[in-house]
Amino acid sequence: MLQQQIRSRLPRRDVTVDNSGFLKIHGAHPEPCPDERTGYWRPFQIAFILSSLPEIVYPQAENRDLVDLIFFPTGGGKTEAYLGAAAVSMLARRLRDPDDA
Repeated sequence: MLQQQIRSRLPRRDVTVDNSGFLKIHGAHPEPCPDERTGYWRPFQIAFILSSLPEIVYPQAENRDLVDLIFFPTGGGKTEAYLGAAAVSMLARRLRDPDDA
């Protein structure tokens, strides 16, 4: 997630299609470097994961069939919140069944 945060702030490179139909990417990508705005969880992301824990961890949870949706403008951290919940879900599934791939 840190790499995604860093890469999302890099400038876009120009892309063209050559005569044979292949994409050609122009310019080198600068080396991503973390800054003071990256690598931190926002409070709502932690709250979202914590509030979703019972439904993520317990297959018998009463509200497991409900869907939680986060909605606000781009750049607010929704992806990281959902990826955090997905990571907890994968870990819980693996702990319940080590053969669950």
